[in-house]
Amino acid sequence: MASSISSLDSKKGADSLDDALSDAEASVAVVAPPFAGREAVLDRAADRLGAPTRVRFDTDTAVDEADTDGPVILDDCHHCYAHRIGGFDPLDRLLDRLASSSGQTVTSWNRHSWNYLDAVRGLADDFGHVFTVPALSTDDVADVVGATTDDWPAFELPPDGRSFVTSVEYAPSLPRSNRSVSVRVPTVDVDYVAARLQRRTPPTPEDLVFQRLARLADGNPGVATAIWTACVDGRETITPDDIALPVDERLTVGDDAARVLGVAVPKERVARAELSAVVPDVPLDRTLRTLADHGFVDIAEGVVRLRPGALPSAIDSLERRRWLW
Repeated sequence: MASSISSLDSKKGADSLDDALSDAEASVAVVAPPFAGREAVLDRAADRLGAPTRVRFDTDTAVDEADTDGPVILDDCHHCYAHRIGGFDPLDRLLDRLASSSGQTVTSWNRHSWNYLDAVRGLADDFGHVFTVPALSTDDVADVVGATTDDWPAFELPPDGRSFVTSVEYAPSLPRSNRSVSVRVPTVDVDYVAARLQRRTPPTPEDLVFQRLARLADGNPGVATAIWTACVDGRETITPDDIALPVDERLTVGDDAARVLGVAVPKERVARAELSAVVPDVPLDRTLRTLADHGFVDIAEGVVRLRPGALPSAIDSLERRRWLW
């Protein structure tokens, strides 16, 4: 995967993770959006350190049970806090243990949890080195998808060809009415224009497919793979118009659903019991059913899991409310 040690962006400390891990007392944080390749980066770090202790925090992992004597790798540290009274206590215990441990420590964090914790608790101060996983390029997205695809479909243009301007259909509700009206709005085809500007000859259908996929996924490999699977699975041919988000980004969710997403996005998976404690005034059964029906989450064995393909639509809904760090 392109999210390798050498491709990380340094926000603090050494220029590369290799350089950081040459320090016998290194404390490292790897920060990335949900599904963007944190685990692959930590796999590479584990190879570099030579079979260190590795702990993956989850919805039911107790901080006090984790061995923090280095060298140690701790995946998904964003599960060590909760938005409720006393919810920072596990995080504080973890940071105290890391501060007193010996040897190298590499941790990974969901970017949205990290941004919040750094703003309210100064989390970056506890680490000597902070690296972020950058978005993948279009070519890298194509490579990631190719690694998970056995048989490529045939890439084609739509039957009516391709133009600089396409149209998008919206269905706004009429004021003071329960009815809606369908309206087609002309819009510039961003993928076609961008691809055309990068080359003198018209882009191929394959170029346009992966340009669109990379844009919709924001260069996120996990999201790109989920979108590809949802759009392409079982097809013998694929056109750029066939690449779309599994959850329509124009879908407007209610405030209750957005509050649940505001917990699920920074955590990626969250126990139903934690949701009940964090958003006690939300009718959880109905809200989770709505989110599941729209394709935002999966629910199994008391755990709510954000679906990778739904991430762009979930983020859009939260950012429109300014509810996301």
